Amino acid sequence: MTLIEYEGQSSKIIQWSQLIEGDPFGDHEITYRINYGSESILRSFKVKYIGKEGDKHRILIKEGVSGCGTKTKRIENKEVLIPDKLYQPYQE
Repeated sequence: MTLIEYEGQSSKIIQWSQLIEGDPFGDHEITYRINYGSESILRSFKVKYIGKEGDKHRILIKEGVSGCGTKTKRIENKEVLIPDKLYQPYQE
């Protein structure tokens, strides 16, 4: 889920998902594209799954950049908790 904030307008939440193949406990890179106006920007996060804590999953964002245009922010070594219902490992 991503919160999009607009200057002078109400914010919007968009939901998305991405299938990551391979070792679930390994390092992965998530890349996505932001389109706004006539510009298109690629953003990526290097992430690592740490483990489960109760009904949540702990993910380490090793490095990445959020935002677009001139409002960007570097993210390094930030841990986030994702609820079970939003984190669904692929089962064959």
